[in-house]
Amino acid sequence: MKAIIITVICSYVFIFVLGSNVGFLFPGVFNKPETSYFGPVYMGFIFLSALIVACTLYIKNCIDKLNKNKES
Repeated sequence: MKAIIITVICSYVFIFVLGSNVGFLFPGVFNKPETSYFGPVYMGFIFLSALIVACTLYIKNCIDKLNKNKES
């Protein structure tokens, strides 16, 4: 659970905080994420990254259980 929360926070920071700075450095090339109409897409990326981490942790736990059963 801790890894998923860290992923959500880091994704949010990279998209909305650092994305704003990139939009400021290159005006006309990038829109600021918070003023863009792609806001729902950006939030989808954040939730998709959390889902990928959750599925990866689940698969890792399943593999660990199989290895533990094989050893005993």
